[in-house]
Amino acid sequence: MRIAITSDVHIGRKEALVNEFFDASVAISKLSDIIIIAGDVVDNDLPATRELFSKYLVLAEDYGFFEKLFFVYGGMKHEIKLLHSFPDLLMNDFCLLSTKIGRILVIHGNNIGLYYRSEEGEHAKLGAERAKRQLIAKPVSWLPKINEEDYLILGHLHKRFYHEPMKIYCTGCWVPTADEGNDTGYFIFIDDQEKNPFTAKRFNSF
Repeated sequence: MRIAITSDVHIGRKEALVNEFFDASVAISKLSDIIIIAGDVVDNDLPATRELFSKYLVLAEDYGFFEKLFFVYGGMKHEIKLLHSFPDLLMNDFCLLSTKIGRILVIHGNNIGLYYRSEEGEHAKLGAERAKRQLIAKPVSWLPKINEEDYLILGHLHKRFYHEPMKIYCTGCWVPTADEGNDTGYFIFIDDQEKNPFTAKRFNSF
């Protein structure tokens, strides 16, 4: 199985790299069996945002990857409303994949209390580790139970990293900031046929 995962595109936000996301989706679709957008694909439910999102779905149809798309809900109610107005979309609170390298759980993260205290010197990895340990110790009713051997892929933090000891990936986002604090424009690509199955592909590397 070949899996592409990204999140936090925030279509509708002025600064978002929407055109880059569109082009990268076309490129990664040729390599992937499934493309997962792990929350916050849109920033609001304004008419202009709906128009852009509709344009993305038309692009997916034209390039043959519409049926590969899977949307995980993010943290904003307007996103759920927008996604549900397109009844042919595959969507859920999470995506659980069984692969040759093990189980992979993809969630956005805000709805399990994913955060980190940057003002106190915490790194995003610490917040992600805390979230996974909490899920293992106290499972939530709407998610599959996981253990330390399961991979967890998160959005929400706008940071991209692999926390190897904990088997956690964070995806980054598509919204650059003036201080370059966000990690922008990445797809996490997983090929469970490979010895080193996880790679990160940025939109300008295709």
